[in-house]
Amino acid sequence: MKETLENAIYKNMAKLLIGDGIARILGFVITPVLTRIYLPAEMGSLAVFTSFVAILIPFSTLRYPLLIPVLKDEKMAFSLSYATFLMLLCSTILLIISLFFFKSDIFSLFSVEELSDFWWLIPISFFSMGLYELFYQWAIRKKEFLLLSKSKILQKSIGSAVQIGLGMARFGSLGLIIGSIFSEAGGLSLFARSFKKDICCNYRFVRWSRMKVILGKFVNYPVYRLPAQFLLSLSGKMPLLYFAWKFGAGMAGQVGLATTMLSIPVTLLGSSVGKAFYAEVSGMGSSKRIEILYLTRKVIQKLFCISLIPTILIVLFAPILFELFFGTDWVQAGVFARILAIYLITQFVYSPISEGLFNILKRQSIVLCLKIIRILIISMAFGACYYWEFSPIATLLLYSIGMAANYVVATLVIINAVKYQK
Repeated sequence: MKETLENAIYKNMAKLLIGDGIARILGFVITPVLTRIYLPAEMGSLAVFTSFVAILIPFSTLRYPLLIPVLKDEKMAFSLSYATFLMLLCSTILLIISLFFFKSDIFSLFSVEELSDFWWLIPISFFSMGLYELFYQWAIRKKEFLLLSKSKILQKSIGSAVQIGLGMARFGSLGLIIGSIFSEAGGLSLFARSFKKDICCNYRFVRWSRMKVILGKFVNYPVYRLPAQFLLSLSGKMPLLYFAWKFGAGMAGQVGLATTMLSIPVTLLGSSVGKAFYAEVSGMGSSKRIEILYLTRKVIQKLFCISLIPTILIVLFAPILFELFFGTDWVQAGVFARILAIYLITQFVYSPISEGLFNILKRQSIVLCLKIIRILIISMAFGACYYWEFSPIATLLLYSIGMAANYVVATLVIINAVKYQK
C-alpha cells in the first residue's frame, strides 16, 4: 500500500518535472538575454509590479480554489469554481477603481513612478493569474499533470518571446511587464479547450443555493487562509519592496534576479513534488494519519538530500556564475544569491509539503499563526536594518537567517500536526 502510493507520487512528479523542467530551462536560457537588453532599474520595475500583483492576488478568490481538488462531489466542486470566478470578476473591478484614484501615491512610495502610466496592466495581470489558478486547481483535481506541464511550457515560451521582442524595440520596463502578463495568461486557452466538456456538463448543475452552502461550510478558508496567504505573499515580496524603497529600483532589480534564480531549484523540483504529493494525500483523507506521516517523512528526507547540491554550488560560485551568464552589471545579484542561499535548504524542504497537508488536516488556524510569525520575523529584521542603517548585504544576511529559522520551526510544526491529528 505504502509503496503503491509512493510510486504514484513519483510518477506524477515525473510528469510535472518534464513541464516545469523545460519551462525553467527556457527561463534560464532567456534570462541572460534579458539582462543584456534591460537595465537593472527596468528589471526592478518589473519586480515591483509583480510584487504588487502577488500581494493582491489572494483577495481575488479568497483562497477558495484550494478546495477544488479536495471536494468529493463533482457538482459541488464545479459550483465552487463558478462562485470563485464571480469573486474574481468583482475583485478585478474593485481593483480597477482603487488604482484609478490612488495609483500615483502607491507607485511613488516605492520609487517606481514610471509604473503609474501602466497602472491598467495590474488588473489585467491580476485577473489572468486568478483565472489560471482556478483552472490549475481543477487540473489537479483531474490529475491532469501532463496538461499542467504543457501549460507551463506554453507560458514561458510566449512570455519570453514577447519580452525579447519588446526589449529589442526599446519598450523598457513596459516590455517586461507585458511579457509577464502574456506568460501568466499563456496556458488559459489550453485549459479552456481541455476542460470544455467538464464546463458544459457541470454548468447546468450550478445553483445559488449550492454555492451558498459550499462557501458557508468552508468559511474558514477566507477567515484563516486568506490572511495567511496575504501575509505569505507580503513577506515574500518585502525584500524587493524594501530595497526599491530604501536603495532604489536598480538595487531591487539585483535582488529580484537573485531571488528568481534561487527559486529555480525550489520551483523545479519542490513545487512538482508538492503538487503530486497534494494530489495523492487529498484522496487519502485526514483519517489515514499513519500513511500520510510516512509519506511526509520520506519526502522530507529526499528533499533535504537533493537540496544540498544546489545550495553548495550557489554558496561557492554564485558571483562568478552571475557575471558569466548575466553580464558584469549583475555581479551584485550573485553576491546577494550567495547570502540568500542560507535559507534555501529549509525552504526547499518545507514548501512542497506545507500547502497540501494543511488543506487535508483542515488546520487553517495553524497556517495563519505560522504566517503571522513569519511576517513578524521579517518586519523586525527590516525594522532593525532601517533603524541602524544596514548596508544591502547586511540587510539580506539578517533576512536570510530569520527566514531559515522560520522554515525550520514551520517544518517541525507541520510534522507534529500530522502526528497528533485526531
